[in-house]
Amino acid sequence: MHLFSSHSRLWWRICLTGLFLALTTPLPTTARDAQSRQPATHGGAPCEQQSCAAGANEQATRQGRVVSITDGDTLRVTFKEGADSEPVRLLGINTPELAHEDDETGYVRPAEPLAEEAKKALEAITYGHIITLKYPYPSSSVTPDGVNRGSRTNISRSDSSPNEKRDRHGRHLAMLYDEKGTWVQEAMLRQGWGVVYLFPDSTFDPAPLFKAESEARAAKRGLWADSYYAVIDQKDAGDFIGRYKLVEGTPYQVVTVKGTTYVNFAEDWKTDFTLRIPPEHKNLFAKADLKALEGRKIRARGWLRLKNGPMIDLTHPGQIEALP
Repeated sequence: MHLFSSHSRLWWRICLTGLFLALTTPLPTTARDAQSRQPATHGGAPCEQQSCAAGANEQATRQGRVVSITDGDTLRVTFKEGADSEPVRLLGINTPELAHEDDETGYVRPAEPLAEEAKKALEAITYGHIITLKYPYPSSSVTPDGVNRGSRTNISRSDSSPNEKRDRHGRHLAMLYDEKGTWVQEAMLRQGWGVVYLFPDSTFDPAPLFKAESEARAAKRGLWADSYYAVIDQKDAGDFIGRYKLVEGTPYQVVTVKGTTYVNFAEDWKTDFTLRIPPEHKNLFAKADLKALEGRKIRARGWLRLKNGPMIDLTHPGQIEALP
């Protein structure tokens, strides 16, 4: 009996020692890494109330449910059950405008062709879905007063994250992905319901968006089946002032005057079609060989305005495409 009791005590000491070592020994690196890669949650749900990004250099993300569609590139999302919905502008694309009052003049602009169809397309892709918003902006991308100069849409910092951006209407500016990982912007462009539209400090790679747009245009899907959205020649640019257009032509001369670069498409710069790079955006074009554009056919995109002839301001290198 005494011998049996001694062995029992020894056996229990060995078991307890092994258990202690198992609990206190660090996990292997691969196991710890696997645990750290699990998605962050808040109350059992994905991060809905705050940015999931951990630092200023990471891309901020949020998740919410789409509750209504405003137009082809704007919708409303609730980030928390019972909370008010917030407007979200699809970054990187522009779609036909519904009838609306102009912010500056008060003039009620009529709806553009296929605006309702574009809205319905966005509704079919997103309504009722849980979507992830990604803000592809560096935290230092905004000027001290919170405005991007030269952009048609002023962009300001968000109070919740330095990476989140909103425009002057208070709309989130973000890339959108549904539960299956579908990139909403790309899906809209592939169906032909918009054009690529870039802001000055956009840091995402627009190549997939250009590819989707090009495929839809070649197949005449969506708005590309309507002549209203046809790509125009440089000589006709003056007929489309105030419109966001794709313009093709061959630059005659590239010159820089007092820090501003002009890409002129004819000898008479006072009347010809011109692309203008403002001084505040010249650094974005530092790696571009703009002189090489002379005599080469290109496609430019942007808002046409009238200043010594029709003009488009360039605020992102992606606004220029070299053509074969």
